[in-house]
Amino acid sequence: MRPWISCALILVLPCAAQAQEAPDTADEIIVRSSPLAPARAQILQGATVLERADVIEQLGQGLGDTLASTPGVSSSAFGAGASRPIIRGLGEDRVRVLSNNLSEIDASTVSPDHAVTTEGLEAERIEILRGPSSLAYGGNAVGGVVNVVDGVIAEALPEKAFSGHGYGGYTTGLRSREGAGHIEAAIGPLVFNAQGFRRTSGNYAIPGFAFSEPLRAGLAADAAQAGQPAPDFARLRTENTQTQAGSYDFGVALVGKVAGKSAFAGTSFKRVTSTYGIPEAPGPAGAAPATPLAFPGPFIDLASNRYEGKAGVRDVGPFSELRAALAVVNYGHTEFEATGAASTVFSNQGVNARLEASHKSISGFRGLFGFEALATDFAALG
Repeated sequence: MRPWISCALILVLPCAAQAQEAPDTADEIIVRSSPLAPARAQILQGATVLERADVIEQLGQGLGDTLASTPGVSSSAFGAGASRPIIRGLGEDRVRVLSNNLSEIDASTVSPDHAVTTEGLEAERIEILRGPSSLAYGGNAVGGVVNVVDGVIAEALPEKAFSGHGYGGYTTGLRSREGAGHIEAAIGPLVFNAQGFRRTSGNYAIPGFAFSEPLRAGLAADAAQAGQPAPDFARLRTENTQTQAGSYDFGVALVGKVAGKSAFAGTSFKRVTSTYGIPEAPGPAGAAPATPLAFPGPFIDLASNRYEGKAGVRDVGPFSELRAALAVVNYGHTEFEATGAASTVFSNQGVNARLEASHKSISGFRGLFGFEALATDFAALG
């Protein structure tokens, strides 16, 4: 397919500033995906912010499952490996999924069995925008925006020279084992971050058969008519819903002063891999192939390399803040048949650049100007 290129000018109309600014607090959360980057307490509607403790509390298998219990948000479902947020009934390319305010650039909008390449285990916080706040991210964000902030590129010096956190969990329903960790170290003006996660899960446990009695009878009749053995119907489990997923992410940032102004600049690299089954009607008995995860049906094997860079400076002339960000992504996945033979190969290579300039108060009004460009080269072969 030909490369797809999109450019957009971002203009957020000025809004009246409050007569009194709320005092700064150490735990103030700034919503970066919302125009003018307001504090969470200043957003009256159309935005939800889940901090890491909230994300862990409702953590699921994939980004959609994690956010499914958030009011106004549901999830697509195609097994444990693939889930994508649905906001107010809109999904796929009508909901834009971002990582640190930049597009994910994957294949999750093409089909519901394609996984999103970011999720809750990586998140420092997740921001969900609805309504006018999402217009700064283009027309395909009509349903809303989900922005996963991982904090791997630091924008300020941390309070401690070294810190970290970890997570481990086990889910009985699908025998899922998962773990994640994040460490941060500061050496002078340099701030280093590293994080990663790993998850392995089995088939969904269910009561009874995965298929209804009429469907089992119909499939058995079809097999008999074709002269094939009767299908091996799964019981007490949803067949072919195993998953393996993981990622690692490294970032470094330089934080300090430029001509007396607070500034930062940093870069990061992220590698994501995932292999998961696609549930389907059962095949003949004994047809399960010898694949790496012993999938009895089709499965997807994906990998994504993501390079990010961003920089910002505050209080420059008439601007309260200037920001620039760039992401370069090389994504690909292969869909395998139940026999283990490769069927279709998807690839998506893209670049997303974003510039924002927030001006200072003019007669009590503040506003933001910006520019965004997105170029992708998508292909599906086979």
